[in-house]
Amino acid sequence: MCPVRTTFAKTIQPWAFTFEEWFGITRYSETHLVAANADFTKLIDGKNPTTPGSLVHFWLTGLGPLDKPVPTAEPAPADPVSRPLAKLFCTISNSQSSFPLEVFDVVYAPNLIGVYQVDIRIPASWSTAIANIRCSSESSPSTGGLIAVEVRK
Repeated sequence: MCPVRTTFAKTIQPWAFTFEEWFGITRYSETHLVAANADFTKLIDGKNPTTPGSLVHFWLTGLGPLDKPVPTAEPAPADPVSRPLAKLFCTISNSQSSFPLEVFDVVYAPNLIGVYQVDIRIPASWSTAIANIRCSSESSPSTGGLIAVEVRK
């Protein structure tokens, strides 16, 4: 897996942690979300795809103020967790359609600094090998990337 790409912005807007996955001699690449399966035992990529109906965790930065503020440069607490005040909206799409995703939870990621963990579920009816996940908060531009999905035929 390639290194995580991070972007820092001067304004409050979400930015996803992503990596480039390369294919073949043509050096074709796709930007994937840094995402983990439900129990955090594996990162999701082309060799370890998630499955339809699965819970997926991924990480963003730039969601702004918290309901329980954490001092600057301090790791996020695990108990109780802090949550961003801004509402996060996510969609899932493929080349044919796009629709809203239920965002189960968004927390200031415990023991990390400046990182938010987002929990979503890939729809059980998902039928393509790649899902494009995009998220935004209120009037901010969207951010996201692809997630590999093992589709059973």
